[in-house]
This record gives sequence, structure tokens and C-alpha cells, in this order.
Amino acid sequence: MRYAVIKNNTVVNTIIVENSEEFSTEDLLIQSDYAGIGDRWDGKSFIASPPLPSPPNWNAFNKALLLNVAYNRVTQFSINQVAVRRLETIAISLDVASSANQDYTIFIVLWNAMIDGLPVINRPTPEEIDGWKAIALTANIPFSFAQDGKIVI
Repeated sequence: MRYAVIKNNTVVNTIIVENSEEFSTEDLLIQSDYAGIGDRWDGKSFIASPPLPSPPNWNAFNKALLLNVAYNRVTQFSINQVAVRRLETIAISLDVASSANQDYTIFIVLWNAMIDGLPVINRPTPEEIDGWKAIALTANIPFSFAQDGKIVI
């Protein structure tokens, strides 16, 4: 039979033994065909642990932005071209050094500086910003865009 090994109300292991008395442990054993490691035991039933979030896909994000008409328009008309160049360099490095615990502060500062460098007539439209939001969401990027086009966490 298959058993879940419970410690502090959490499944820490699953084992298969013929008889649970033959397995020596101080932890609680509950017979279960479906409990998985990380699931919670509430005293009556198992509660599945939430799935791990997908990591950010910076490659997909970068490609989608580089093909995005609004992004290309904004980068062209921003008077802060230093921010644009550095932003694109940072975006590539985030892809190369993909990690769940990355610090996006510099990327966000540069993006927002690029937006601040836009003349009023060239500010992104709500539809363009919605496109950027969709790109970030699809690529599991952990931020979105405010109605002014700046990044928000």
C-alpha cells in the first residue's frame, strides 16, 4: 500500500509498504493513493499544494517587445536614448541569467526613464499598454504596466 509520511501537517514523503506497522517512524503515516510531497493534511483529507509558478521567460518577452510596434515607436521617440540602450542591454542579461530571485529594480528604473523621456504627443495609448501587459503576462514576467506605460510590480 502507498502511504503519505506526514510531519507538521505536511506530506514530506510517500512510501510503499505492505504493512504500515513494519515501517518504523515517529511521523504520521496515512494511507493514500494520491497525496504528493508538499500537500497539506488537515486531519481528514489531503489538500494539494499549489503548483510552482513558471519562471519568467525573458527570451519570449524580449522577442515580443522587439517585434511590438508600440515599443519600437516609444524607443524611437524617447529623448532618453541612454535609458533605451541600457534597458535593452539589461533585458538581454536578465534572459541570460534567468533566476526566480532576480532584482528588476534597474530594469524598471530604465523603462520608466524611457517613458518619462517621451514627448506628450508620443505617450503610449491604452491599447499599446494593454499589448505590453499581455506580453508580460504571457511570458510570466513578474510585473505589469500602469495606465501611463510605466512598470508596476
